[in-house]
Amino acid sequence: MFVLALADAPLPLPTQAALMQHYERTGQFAKAEDAFFSILEEQPDNAELLDFGIEFYKRLEGQPDDNLIVGGLPRDEVKSSLAELQSRRTAIAPAKK
Repeated sequence: MFVLALADAPLPLPTQAALMQHYERTGQFAKAEDAFFSILEEQPDNAELLDFGIEFYKRLEGQPDDNLIVGGLPRDEVKSSLAELQSRRTAIAPAKK
């Protein structure tokens, strides 16, 4: 209900990130992805944000296919989004080791 009430209101980035993590924890993976890309639109060249997204998709890779399907984010989409973020991250600067 809270999220619906704020549907058109711009949320601060930390709040958007917390909402994304909530969606991930509750298995709403497609909503988590949507929240992440909403954040990324505001800061497309932010290396730390890209790393955050890469880690999100790596966690999703560990989910069983059934969980991903129920969460609205099939494995092929997880893999393609992960590859996209890794490519964008490399284009900015190689990740720190």
